Amino acid sequence: MNVKVKSEVNARNLVMWSLTEGQEGDTCDSAVEFGERLKNFSDTLTSNSQSAAADGVVVETFTGIGTGTLTLGLSDLIPDERKLIFGETVNEYTDGKVILTTGKEKIPCVRAALMTDRSDGKVNLYKFFKVKFTPGEKSVEQINESGQATFTTISISGTYFQCHSEKIDGLKAEAKCVDPSTENGKKFINKWFTEADYIGDNGDV
Repeated sequence: MNVKVKSEVNARNLVMWSLTEGQEGDTCDSAVEFGERLKNFSDTLTSNSQSAAADGVVVETFTGIGTGTLTLGLSDLIPDERKLIFGETVNEYTDGKVILTTGKEKIPCVRAALMTDRSDGKVNLYKFFKVKFTPGEKSVEQINESGQATFTTISISGTYFQCHSEKIDGLKAEAKCVDPSTENGKKFINKWFTEADYIGDNGDV
C-alpha cells in the first residue's frame, strides 16, 4: 500500500495557556493568541536509554521517550506575552509598558498549540501539554545600501514534560490531515485552539 506523505508549510495560529500545577492535576487559564507572528517551529523528542550488564556483557536494554524540545521563531513578543512565558515583571506607565527582568524569575509552565498547512489543502494541529520556555537570541539588522531589510526573529526554546490532568496524560498530541473546509473540521480546529484540554473525541473528524 502506497501512502502519499504531504509536506507541511506555514506554521501559524500560535496559542498558549498559563498552566497551574496542582496535586489533583494541571489546570489552564484562558487562551492567549499570538496573532500572525509565528515564523517557524521545530519539535524534537528526547529518548532515554539504559542498559543492564552481567558477566561483562549487556543483557538487557530499555529505551523510552522522556521529554521533548519545542523551539519557536517569532517576529516579536509583547510585554504581557513575556510575562506569560518567562514570568517577567510588566510595569505600566502612561506612555506604555516596561518589561523588567530581575534575574529572579521563576519560569512558569504553559500549554502551547499551533497548526501547519499541508500541500493537499488540509492542516496538521499540534498541542504541547506542559512547556517551560527560556529566552533565546534576538538580533536586529541594519537596512543595507540596496534598501533590503532582514526582519527580526526572536527564538525561544522550551522543554515539554509529562502532563497529568483529568483529560490529558502525556507529552503532546498531533492531529493530522484535518480538513478545514468541512463543518466537522472547522469545529475540531476551533475547539483545539479554544479548549486547553481538548485533543479530540471519537467521531469529531
